[in-house]
Amino acid sequence: MATGCGSACVEADRMACILLRLRLSGMASIESVALAEELDLTVVAQMLAEAVDQDLVVERLGDRAGWVLTAEGRRVGEKLLQHQLDCAVSGTAATGRSPRVEVLKAYERFVPLNGSVLDLCTRWQVVGRDPLVLNDHSDPDYDQAIIHDLAGIHERVKPVCRMLSQAHPRFARYERRLESALSNVIEGRVDWLTKPTVDSYHTIWFELHDDFLATLGLDRAREHARLRAEVGSPQGREN
Repeated sequence: MATGCGSACVEADRMACILLRLRLSGMASIESVALAEELDLTVVAQMLAEAVDQDLVVERLGDRAGWVLTAEGRRVGEKLLQHQLDCAVSGTAATGRSPRVEVLKAYERFVPLNGSVLDLCTRWQVVGRDPLVLNDHSDPDYDQAIIHDLAGIHERVKPVCRMLSQAHPRFARYERRLESALSNVIEGRVDWLTKPTVDSYHTIWFELHDDFLATLGLDRAREHARLRAEVGSPQGREN
């Protein structure tokens, strides 16, 4: 996964993934972090203990127990992700482009799809807005039209996922997870498009978007404002 830094790079990679998982999850247990990042429980526990000493994470106790990223942890996590790309052994070597450039190019292809996915998820949840009518999924034709649109978007995001996988192996999971969520939706499991408590298509999509922002060091609010301005511009409207 990395070269040039030896064991230090391996440790940095692990910490980067653990901090990213907490960022994407909001709060997570040691078990869920280990499962998501395919790491040994003991390794995750040890690294979280080290992260506490560095003020990168805090452990919350009580009914909603788990580990949470601090502001410093968010900042350090972004630095580690950027370091991870700089040290990556990538399949992009033949193109002459760095892994960072590949991630940026993938992000540029992802952005136009983002609004379509958000709109599609709204349509899945709401049939009408005036008055508000929730989708009870009793109309198969309505649902099938949305699933058809989702499948079309999925075909367009697959090349994006493959570009990311070439930039760094840790991105490979996104295509597999999105494919699994889509299969569940197609098979009639309605929760798997938008429900936040399962690995739904929207949940994975949101994580992928936040992963882009973290890896490229972009601020979500500023990026949202930039994209809205581009959409509102004459050139943006033409596109």
